[in-house]
Amino acid sequence: MSLEPAGLNTTLQDCNFRLHVMSRYTIILNNHYQSRRRLHAVTWAEAQSGPPHALSWTLTCKVEGEVISTATANQKSVAKEEAARIACERLGIN
Repeated sequence: MSLEPAGLNTTLQDCNFRLHVMSRYTIILNNHYQSRRRLHAVTWAEAQSGPPHALSWTLTCKVEGEVISTATANQKSVAKEEAARIACERLGIN
């Protein structure tokens, strides 16, 4: 019988896989502009709302100052990744 609480048996490999999946579109978007020597083209604006125990994050992706996409989620990283996914789709970046 294991003394570990259920759900806490996560390996480092599992964490790395989740991190890789979670940041896929953010990386694609950044790499796209960096490869074109536009190192500071992508910027982010963030806002949070709601009570401290149930925050909601809204991330806005801007490319050269123009708003391209916005996403809201209960985790900042999830909102950023979704905004990056939408931006890649709208800009035709894959």
